[in-house]
Amino acid sequence: MDTFDHFDDKGYIKAPQIAVLCLLLLSRAWWLLAMAGVSREQGSELLALVYPDTSAFYLSLVIGLVPLALLLLVGNCDKAPEWLTQHWHLGYWWVWLLWTWEAYQVAHTLTMTGGRFDWLLALHGLWLVWASLYWLRSRRVKRFFYQFT
Repeated sequence: MDTFDHFDDKGYIKAPQIAVLCLLLLSRAWWLLAMAGVSREQGSELLALVYPDTSAFYLSLVIGLVPLALLLLVGNCDKAPEWLTQHWHLGYWWVWLLWTWEAYQVAHTLTMTGGRFDWLLALHGLWLVWASLYWLRSRRVKRFFYQFT
């Protein structure tokens, strides 16, 4: 049940904080690039730690554009152009598409390592399952993305 705290001053549903966290984690390649740029000497080592394959990093940058754009629009949905607010609900399905890609990445990494346990990969898979279940079960997330339709 929604309370008055779930709405902004104009009557629009505020973005759920966990949904914003999910978008932040989906655009993590951009945040990692920013951290690598700030730490000049260890920047390449930081990128190599998380993304040993540079092509996967570049692909994650391209894929991270969608959640990054959604993050930029989260607080300004009402100020967006009309064509964007009419298609705002597609952001919900874009996130599902990105999680499908994330699941493929986890499965591909598991097959490439022969099923060897890795903490980073385990946390990635755990986050993927938890966030997907949250996105599926949360009525507030659905109402947030479908409030303009």
